[in-house]
Amino acid sequence: MAENNEEDKINLSSLDILVVDQDQTIYEGPGDSIIGPGKEGIEIGILPFHTPFYTKLYKGELRIFNKGQTKTIPIEGGIARVINNNVIILVGF
Repeated sequence: MAENNEEDKINLSSLDILVVDQDQTIYEGPGDSIIGPGKEGIEIGILPFHTPFYTKLYKGELRIFNKGQTKTIPIEGGIARVINNNVIILVGF
């Protein structure tokens, strides 16, 4: 039987989000969706069941939506990885 690792686990109800910089965890928790700043002002939206991908984020605001509440995080740029409803965002570079 194959061994399960964390990346193989799929959250069926929402996104599991982790936002970190080089010094600290900025946000860790669930989210219904995320909008981040893309190239030339285009926003990148992430919903549950999004196709796995990596993307560069640019200077702007990262918005995390969860149960009618919005958390806004100003960022100078970063990179996002989305796999199986797990979103890891490294910011500050």
